[in-house]
Amino acid sequence: MRLLAIPLLLSILMPIHALAELKPSRGAAVAAAHPLAAEAGEGVLREGGNALDAAIAVAFALNVVEPQASGIGGGGFLIYREAATGKTYFLDYRETAPAALTEQHFTKDGKPASSTMRIGGLSVGTPGSARGLLEAHAKFGTMPLDRLLAPAIRHAEEGFAVSELFSRQAEEKMDMLMGSEAASATYLADGMFPLEPGTILKQPALGATLRRLAAEGDSAIYSGVGAKAIADAVQAAGGVLAVEDLANFKPRWREALMGTYRGYDIVTAAPPSSGGLQLLQILACLEAYDLKSYGLDSKEHLALYIGAAAAAQEAARKHLADPATTTIPMAELTSREWIDAARARTTLPPPNPAPPAAAKDEKSGNTSHFSVIDAQGNAVALTSTINGFFGAGVMVGSLGILLNNEMIDFDFESDSVNFPAAGKIPRSNMAPLLVMKDGELIASVGSPGGTRIPGTMAQIMVRKIDFGESLQDAINGRRIHVDTKAGKISYEKRYSAEQIEEALALLAPGAEWKTQEMGEMDAYFGGAQGCWIEPASDGTPAMGAAADPRRDGAVRLIPPAAP
Repeated sequence: MRLLAIPLLLSILMPIHALAELKPSRGAAVAAAHPLAAEAGEGVLREGGNALDAAIAVAFALNVVEPQASGIGGGGFLIYREAATGKTYFLDYRETAPAALTEQHFTKDGKPASSTMRIGGLSVGTPGSARGLLEAHAKFGTMPLDRLLAPAIRHAEEGFAVSELFSRQAEEKMDMLMGSEAASATYLADGMFPLEPGTILKQPALGATLRRLAAEGDSAIYSGVGAKAIADAVQAAGGVLAVEDLANFKPRWREALMGTYRGYDIVTAAPPSSGGLQLLQILACLEAYDLKSYGLDSKEHLALYIGAAAAAQEAARKHLADPATTTIPMAELTSREWIDAARARTTLPPPNPAPPAAAKDEKSGNTSHFSVIDAQGNAVALTSTINGFFGAGVMVGSLGILLNNEMIDFDFESDSVNFPAAGKIPRSNMAPLLVMKDGELIASVGSPGGTRIPGTMAQIMVRKIDFGESLQDAINGRRIHVDTKAGKISYEKRYSAEQIEEALALLAPGAEWKTQEMGEMDAYFGGAQGCWIEPASDGTPAMGAAADPRRDGAVRLIPPAAP
């Protein structure tokens, strides 16, 4: 599998430090957005399954225990690193627009309007998760599918205790959920109140669907009665998704994006994701600076980040879309000229010119993210989504499947490369990533969070690589988000307003920014999960893992087998 390489060049020595979350030797690890999902992956690894097997178990378990964020009613991106060959594979199973979609479906008062596709049937794209996951399992899995889906089936049929986060998110989306008889009956008490934390949530219809998937494969929902039930539910809610859309959906194996940052190789999602490119662009802008000399979260550090993130976000909106429908000028977007222009957004001069960074081919080995590394060094970074919390608010009652509202990820300006069209894939922000050092796998990391994803990942990488923080501290670190469309800087209130204003004062004249203070550790900024291998105090490889306290994340570390 070939990788599209974006060299972002500046080398420093890798900081060597002991992390609090490390075990004494490498072993294996899972970091996921819910303890029961992490436990499902751990069980597979302990029984000898590989990282891909564990990922299948985690993904389907998340559908049950975190149904508001991901599931088989949505889509996602999967990056897999095969230890035996050193090859890295990128699977895109993002949702697609239905074939019957026309501009009339998203026009209001004679103009294209996003409001027509925010929730409800027209917001539903053709789901890809089940078919994508089963394709990955067929290619790389080693354990039977019924074993891998067993934890998800058990939690669906026997139930699990909902968390405070789930209860709060259901309350926030209560009006939408009450618009669906099936969704309100499943996720609300008496169909009209949010479930109290600790309430046991059972999903027998979803459990039955998972049993059929384990026994029949993806035909359980992509053809026959299952496909008809999905199409009927969408059309009853005003959408145009048809049985043929499900039958014709195909996951896509693509070339991943690859760049380097301070001696680390970073492999991430390519278009239709914009998140991977934005991440690499931000890091390219920062790499010529000695960020440690300015200090972590200094006004200079923040100003450099804001300028880089703004430039990357604007480029994504202008150029990034389904690669089948537009030509993406990758060389331009990673060129010396682009990087220099992005750096010019601050009044801080770079210490040296940006190196050339033209793309080239190189051979090489609301949403939820999880990471898995097994004892053999196989690794998965997987980000999966139904878009907004509880997706479209459309549930297929007979199947227990909550459907996505991914169509809102299109842009509704008619001159946009990301304008909706039949069969088109909406642009994504997801950026699962793997990190290598000297050809060896080092990490699997990612986060949910919509437009916050690429910035979140850049901030974590800088804290980890430049400032030598533990992965857990890097994930816990305070966050900032740049929204160029709204002209707004959002920040966790562990920053002060004065810090943000001082950083903005270093930006080049031109942009006017509003500011918005968020919670101390706000779920708005995602829920990052990751695994990271590096030397322990005795020099042996040590496996670490970290989960984001902003959501219900959990890690499971497995020591290596005794010699």
